[in-house]
Amino acid sequence: MRLDQRVCLVTGATGGIGQALSQALAAAGARLLLSGRDASRLARLREQLPDGCVIDAIAADQLEPADLARLAEGAQRGGVNTLINLAGVNRLALFEDLDGAELATMVALNLTAPMRLTQLMLPQLKAAGNGLVVNVGSAFGSIGHPGYVAYCATKFGLRGFNEALRRE
Repeated sequence: MRLDQRVCLVTGATGGIGQALSQALAAAGARLLLSGRDASRLARLREQLPDGCVIDAIAADQLEPADLARLAEGAQRGGVNTLINLAGVNRLALFEDLDGAELATMVALNLTAPMRLTQLMLPQLKAAGNGLVVNVGSAFGSIGHPGYVAYCATKFGLRGFNEALRRE
């Protein structure tokens, strides 16, 4: 695949993996729409990338439906043909010690938000003719691990979503 023909929306771009992925994509010639929660971190990342590779940077909280809609609208304006769902959260804790709010946030950010953003962008990605969705998972999406029960469940769910969507 020629990355110089890709216009990628990268969610979670300001995290460690997100920054490294954004830098690698830019080095390979991809154009980027960066997203993360912190506008100042997005601005710093944008400054570190080669001139002209970032088409926009949108600060968005993917737990907010309106922000997901703004991302999809920005992707439409920017001609995005590749969605990379990377944003996520994890917390090492025994399941019984995880509070309800942390559990809800993990499910919403790791599973529901990528599903909804993909759903919002599907018409555009299909119309592109070469649209791609990349949902970044984890080895914990294939093996249950103590201390990561909720995280594993969300990544198992993301893996199932990928499989079913690909077949659909």
